[in-house]
Amino acid sequence: MENSNTHIDTLHDALLHLNESSLSLVDFDQIKTCLKQTTSQLQSHSRIKTDLAMLRQDYQLRIGGMVKAMAAITRNRHHWKDALAFVETLPELDATALLHEYRRVAARFRDTFPLTTHVNSK
Repeated sequence: MENSNTHIDTLHDALLHLNESSLSLVDFDQIKTCLKQTTSQLQSHSRIKTDLAMLRQDYQLRIGGMVKAMAAITRNRHHWKDALAFVETLPELDATALLHEYRRVAARFRDTFPLTTHVNSK
């Protein structure tokens, strides 16, 4: 993040000096280096943003599936409406809240659908 701030400062200074009266103060080599590094950071940021969007969508679908499954076994129309309303709010949550909801819903899901293991005795 500090590196990004340095790039921002460099570019900001260049913008201030990009006029006829102070053009001689512009260090074009520094700007070129800064722009190359900034381009690299922006490409990396774009990949991270794409990855985050995929992860968010996956968590939203997982939560939605668990909530709908729990609502389905109650056969209560009110539970379905609440479940659907909750699922519609998921895209608005930030990452921290989304993870919190995933953990909360997953715990309820495990309680609702406990795994039973059968050991074959011989």
